[in-house]
Amino acid sequence: MPDLYVYRTRNQAALTAFRRAAEELESWLAELNEAAADLGNNRGPYATSSPMDGTWDLHGLEAPEAVAAGKTDPPAGWRYVRSRKRLEPERGKAGIHAREWMSRHRMPAEAAVRPTLARYGLPTHHLSGHRVIMPSIEILGGALWATAGAELPTCTWERVRVSDYYLARGE
Repeated sequence: MPDLYVYRTRNQAALTAFRRAAEELESWLAELNEAAADLGNNRGPYATSSPMDGTWDLHGLEAPEAVAAGKTDPPAGWRYVRSRKRLEPERGKAGIHAREWMSRHRMPAEAAVRPTLARYGLPTHHLSGHRVIMPSIEILGGALWATAGAELPTCTWERVRVSDYYLARGE
């Protein structure tokens, strides 16, 4: 088993900020899915999460098989991009409303969990040799815990023993 490094903070401001950001993220994803469903003829948003900071980028909509096969049309103002296998706004005037839809549904900064915790001393990531180390985050016993596969030298949270972490998890 690779090394596990564990950090903890009992900072209530950090805990509150984490919960708020997680709620904002969950709310944004629900609103985004609902807005995509309202457009019709798609399988939901096509978004990717940045491995470095955990923010989400909206690229378009998932294309249903019927649209990909050319059997039905995409929503008005959208086009199927075969090379990317997704729906994107039409070019020119035809895609104005789709581009506005994309702009309205960008991830709000308040929903970015990792950058929020960076303000409280937990780095969003750490480069270790040829690896990018991103800590996993969870709440246990009224504290925020972060685990990583390598040491996070810029982390200002309290470094704790792995056994304390497993004890907090009840394992």
